[in-house]
Amino acid sequence: MFWLGKSTTFKNGEKVGISPIEYIILAHLRRRELINAGKHIGQYGKELMSELNKLFHGSWEAQSGTIYPILNKLEKSKKYLGGVKEDTGLGPKKKVYRLTEEGRDIIDRIVKENFQSDEFFIQRYLELLETFKDEFEREDEEPETLSCLKCGLSLNGAEKFCPECGLQIPRD
Repeated sequence: MFWLGKSTTFKNGEKVGISPIEYIILAHLRRRELINAGKHIGQYGKELMSELNKLFHGSWEAQSGTIYPILNKLEKSKKYLGGVKEDTGLGPKKKVYRLTEEGRDIIDRIVKENFQSDEFFIQRYLELLETFKDEFEREDEEPETLSCLKCGLSLNGAEKFCPECGLQIPRD
């Protein structure tokens, strides 16, 4: 399923896995490279969080207490990222994270191996929820408010006659 950690098995039998948030970070960085003609561009941690938050628009929020430890792990122990402090021209140097060849290879392999099953799952998941969405939209609709044409009393729509003045309520 798409929200679970992903893994791939290499020809030598080694199985390598990544967590869902590692997957999101690596896929995001790789996507940036791909839309920039394969240029190995990097990203500051704060900029990465901002773009992820924009992308997920409130359904999930990237927070520094989660993202920075994962960036550190992807750099130091997994070697999927390289981090280099660069001069920003304003204030202190900031670390720019770039995919390593190994990081690029792992995310490409995992996305390729899981794309069809993830896409299928997401489509079925949305189909499952579509009925709920329709029901919620009906529940959220404002009930039609009626007013007596003679005295102006607000009516709930079930009355046949106005309880104030006795006028018959016309039905469509």
